Amino acid sequence: MRVDERAPQVVVGHDGSDGARHAVDWAALEAAQRGVGLAIVECVDRTPVDQPPLMTWPMPPTGTVLDERAVRDEAEDRLATVAARVRQDHPGIEVTTAVASGPAAETLPEVAGGDDVVVVGSSGRGAVSRALLGSTASELLRTCDRPLVVVRGTEDPAPGGGRVVVGTDGACAGATEFAFDFAARHGLELVAVHTRTSPPGDRLDLVHQEDDDPGGEHHAGERLLDEALAEPGRRHPGVPVHRVLRFDAPADALADEARHAALLVVGSHGVGPLRSLLTRSVSHAVVHHAPCPVAVVRTGAQEERGAP
Repeated sequence: MRVDERAPQVVVGHDGSDGARHAVDWAALEAAQRGVGLAIVECVDRTPVDQPPLMTWPMPPTGTVLDERAVRDEAEDRLATVAARVRQDHPGIEVTTAVASGPAAETLPEVAGGDDVVVVGSSGRGAVSRALLGSTASELLRTCDRPLVVVRGTEDPAPGGGRVVVGTDGACAGATEFAFDFAARHGLELVAVHTRTSPPGDRLDLVHQEDDDPGGEHHAGERLLDEALAEPGRRHPGVPVHRVLRFDAPADALADEARHAALLVVGSHGVGPLRSLLTRSVSHAVVHHAPCPVAVVRTGAQEERGAP
């Protein structure tokens, strides 16, 4: 069966690290909430040993010749153990496993279908990777055209706060819908945040304002929130919504509002090279600094791939 013909599922990357274990736990709970299957994927990168592979464990000494079959066997054993634990914790969901060849940042989006959600840990193994955003997560933020959730390390995969925070700029409707859906399924409040930092007349501003409106920036932001929340609010009438308009740097405002949140959702879109660069910068920044899992939902990916 082709990827785009099967039922939607949650696809999670695994590499044997604590961060990956937390990501699997979060993904399993999300799959159970969505009523879909869970695919746990471990990627074996054929990188030379003097350039350590991203997702093989345990790491061999430098100069060791890797036997790919042995590496794959070890990965399959790890996945079998992880899958057994997930099935015990969530007996109602279908769990599949796969060992794939190639870098995780390239392979996971290929495994995922158009309606799937991709989940990864924020970092892999080692003290440096725990302090910084892992290379796999960082690359996926740049390239993945599926909804991507980056899970910060936590012992409890259940939503840790009473709200979902979404950054709203009027161009990423998919992010707002994703946030509403998550809030509805978990019984959480939605906090919609719009930030404005550009002075009047800035051509990068996504909201066009009237020159004779003395409160142009404020009114334009309120109008944008109205428009962005109207349609998903009608589809999810039971979700309480709190609107926030801030004049601040977007990443700082979102990370601040996401304190004690269950999930922070941001959009990433391609509406021109400079705007695309700015939105990627915001998504990277919030994943680095947010105190909770972050979902990055890319808008316009199908159009960019030439899909109908």
